[in-house]
Amino acid sequence: QGVQTTVNDLDIATDEKGYKYFKSCFEKHPFKYGYNQKISSHTIVGQYNEVELEINCYDDLTLRMLDETRLQNWEGLTIPVLPLPKAVFFYNKIERSKQFDPNYLK
Repeated sequence: QGVQTTVNDLDIATDEKGYKYFKSCFEKHPFKYGYNQKISSHTIVGQYNEVELEINCYDDLTLRMLDETRLQNWEGLTIPVLPLPKAVFFYNKIERSKQFDPNYLK
């Protein structure tokens, strides 16, 4: 999105159907499955092909933001991403605002 940053992991928000799908895809891998009380989300965390993945199915539907995404090319993949203002809102809401420098939006 034009921001100079290093991507260290891939965070995915999904619905209940997607959560079950991801869980079945990674059942033979050493992923952790559980419920994250702090962000009210069913969570899958692990590493796949040297990429750290975090997959969340948030109870708060406003955190899923699936209708807010747009497609972005990244390292040969076309993936849905949140526009930066929506991402800032999201990370503030889950209290991980250190992820973003507010000057990115100016």
